[in-house]
This record gives sequence, structure tokens and C-alpha cells, in this order.
Amino acid sequence: MPVDEAISASEADAAFVALAEYPIIVLAVSGGPDSMALLELVAEWRGRRDGPLPRVHAATIDHGLRAQSREEAETVAAQASRLGVPHVTLPWLGEKPTTGLPAASRDARYQLLAEHAAKTAAGQRSAVVTAHHADDQAETLLMRLARGSGVDGLAAMQPTRKLTVDGRVTLLRPLLAFSKARLDATVRSRGVAVADDPTNRDVKFERPRLRASMPLLHELGLSPEALSLSARRLGDARAALDYAAEAFEATVALELNNGVFANFLWPAFDGGPAYLRQRVVARLIEYFGGASPSPQLSEIESIVRRLESGREISVTLGGAVIVASDQRVRIWREPGRLSTNDVLLPAGGEIVWDKRFRIACRPGSQWSGSTIRPLGRVGLSEITNRLDTARLPAQAAISQPALWHGETLVAAPTLPPFAVPGGALGADPDAASASPLCSR
Repeated sequence: MPVDEAISASEADAAFVALAEYPIIVLAVSGGPDSMALLELVAEWRGRRDGPLPRVHAATIDHGLRAQSREEAETVAAQASRLGVPHVTLPWLGEKPTTGLPAASRDARYQLLAEHAAKTAAGQRSAVVTAHHADDQAETLLMRLARGSGVDGLAAMQPTRKLTVDGRVTLLRPLLAFSKARLDATVRSRGVAVADDPTNRDVKFERPRLRASMPLLHELGLSPEALSLSARRLGDARAALDYAAEAFEATVALELNNGVFANFLWPAFDGGPAYLRQRVVARLIEYFGGASPSPQLSEIESIVRRLESGREISVTLGGAVIVASDQRVRIWREPGRLSTNDVLLPAGGEIVWDKRFRIACRPGSQWSGSTIRPLGRVGLSEITNRLDTARLPAQAAISQPALWHGETLVAAPTLPPFAVPGGALGADPDAASASPLCSR
């Protein structure tokens, strides 16, 4: 297949198989050639497809960083209208950072797209679809290689990943197998007007600098196709490591304890391969660290080395507490890193709290209008005599979500498994339910 030939209908049909699994999909369309090709190809795919069709929407993020951004969004809207695709422009409001702008822009973009997809889907599963391609994949691999990333980082961009902590919005990248040249050819063949963002060539940013060096790398055999192939194979290796890590979790008798704390056998853990030990610890810190920033791989490596010492330790990392003693390792949320702000829990509704729990309020509950905040020491003191403290670390209990009506503790919905017989936890333990978002 010529490198600059437009993507064919049969190739698009094969690439978009996963899109049909979602009732709602939101296309991220900036107006550049890559995303405009995505818009054209998906609209044509819907026209060819038999059977149930997902509802397709398009969204453009206006970062407000260039004077032309509003006009570019209007161009996307006009083209989407011609194709029969509803379109919305989502502005990135608020003060912009003076450093780390590309990363901040990316985070804001995904957050806005995920929020729009969730709102549009109204409780159904949905997907955000981007036009990332093989050249993007190659650049991402090189950027992460420069940072000394491990397998997870070097696997680069995956075709699918969760975009929200509750898993209801998925990110899809169906065009990773195609080069940018082929996406460019796709829009040229249809005579579609596209935007030109000069920041994509501004070498003060890392990605454009790498992009400018690609011709030289190509001469050395490091073509985008070769690099993206390596990224895909590293993705396969990551999947194999995930599979092995699950088996290793069983070997160390990992218990997640309703998402309140984790514990596993220290000697069995110490006998496992170093990378699997790092992987298990990283996953547990990611969950029990909640909304705290994730640690670097070097920090995970350091913690695992300390666990190898065989000495009792108590350390914090990434918003989680790691304690090793009595032949066991325990991990729970670091109480001091929790937000103490009250979060309103609407009757009949639900929230995701600290990226760890999905909490729902019973419809018609008398506690409508109550709030969620950490149990804390005050709340713990009210229910200590009703807890099985032999099984439950007090520090882990402090960091649990609790339902409060003013200063009155209503319920501690994650703790009933640790209640002593007859020890109801709060005035109305059925007022709210909590489901942990951690899983094997």
C-alpha cells in the first residue's frame, strides 16, 4: 500500500469495529487534517454500516490560546453539519499555566471530552474517539524513551483505555495503524478544508522538536512505522505482564478488603520477580493513592527495594501508606492527603469519591442533602466500639468516606464488613452504598 494513499473503505470498516460497541461516540475534532480525516471516515462508515448504529457527535476544544481557534471550531461545525453529525465547541476556561502548557492542554482536553461524553450518554456507556496515528505513536515512544520509561511507558498509546475512573467513558484510538501521510491523503481526496496550527511546528515544545528530527531518524532505520510496531509489541508485552501480575497477586494472597486497605504475604512477595513486585505495588498505590498524583517508576523501584530488606517499614508514596510487619504488607490511603471538603450526595444520585469509591444515595432517603467527607478521627471515635479493630487498621478507617448530616455521622458505607456483630455503623447504614473501584 503506497504510504500516501487515502484510507480505503474496507480499511476503515476494519479499524472502526470497536466503535459499534458503544451507543454514543464523541469524535475529538480540532480541525487539523488528522481529526478531519477521522470525521469524514466515521461519517462514511456509518453510511455503509448495516444494523444498529452508534449516535455520533463531534466536539472541538477551544483552548483559547490562538486568535484563530474560534474560527477553526466554526469550520469544524460547518463540516460536521454537512455530514449530519451534531457538533459542540467546548472552551477551556480559566487561567492557563506558564509552564507545562502542552501537558496541561492535553489534560484539559481529555477532561472536557470525557465530561461531554458522559453528559451526552446520560448513564450509557460512551467513547471518545481521537485521530492519533502511527507518527504520533512513534513520537510518544521516543519521548518516553528519553525519560527512561519502563514497559508501561514504552508501550505508548493503546488503542483503548478508560477515560474516567468509573470506566463508563472509554478512549478509542482506531487510526494508530495508519501514517499521517495517509490521513492527509484522505482529506485531500475529499477536498476538505483543514486548519493549520503553527504550534505543531514550534520547536520550543518537545513533540515538534522530535517531529523535526524524524527524517534523520528515518534514514537510520527508525521510521514511524518501525517505532509504532515496537510500541505495539511492547503493548503486547504489557498485556502479558498484566496477566502474570494477576497470577502473582494470587500467589501472595492479595486481599483488597472492600477497597478499605490491601494486604498480602511478605515472604511470598519477596520471592517473586522484581518487575512483578513493582507492578503489584504500583497498581495498589495507584488505587489507594486516590486523587493524589501518581509516583514515578524510580520511586516504585525504591519502595520495592526497601521491602526486600526484610525489615519492618512504614512509608508513604503517591498518597498511600505502605506498612510491612508481621509477615504482611498493608497499603491504605494516606489520611493527610485527603481533601476534607464536603461533597454533596444527591438523593437517587451517585458520585465518585477520591477516585476510589462510587457512592450512591438511596432514592427518597431522609438524608438527602447530606455530604460525604472522610470519616476522620472524630467519626472513628464514634464507632470504634462497633469495629473489628483486630482486622481493620485504624489509619485505614480514618481515610474512608462517611455520610454526614451537618456534624452528625450518618453512615460509614465502606466499613460494614468490619463491624462486630450487631455493630451498625451510623444511624442509617442503608442511607448510602459504596462500591470500590479497585479490581484485580
